Amino acid sequence: MVAAYISKAEEGFQPAFELLRETFLSEGPTEVSKCSVPCLSYKGLICSTESFKKHTGTGLFQGAVIADPMNLIECKDGTKALRSIKFNAVSLISKKVTRASLEQSISLNENGIKVDLKKDHELIIADHLKEALAKNKKAATAFKEFSYSH
Repeated sequence: MVAAYISKAEEGFQPAFELLRETFLSEGPTEVSKCSVPCLSYKGLICSTESFKKHTGTGLFQGAVIADPMNLIECKDGTKALRSIKFNAVSLISKKVTRASLEQSISLNENGIKVDLKKDHELIIADHLKEALAKNKKAATAFKEFSYSH
């Protein structure tokens, strides 16, 4: 699965992707696939490694609580936990930085530390939906578990 993903990556980023993969796997996590994207897992998901047209990078699932003294970790608007590190060339990949991020991620998972994903605003529910949910307990339970973004 991962080899097929790498073979489809932009030619210039295949070596960068391989270097990230090699660095991460040397730390002991298991490689898994989530949504057709290579990910690493150790007592829970740690990160994904992806390749795009103009860069390759890693998505850190607990990135919000990872120390970033070099200011390399980026946050996309609206995400509470996920952070990413992008590399535009193989020469820009720092094994030291990627290993440090991975080690922190592993430690977070080992210690059960998670980013607080509590819903931070109240959802306004239409009256007719409230009435329908009141009549269907299973649907009401499923509705309560949905993320506000879905």
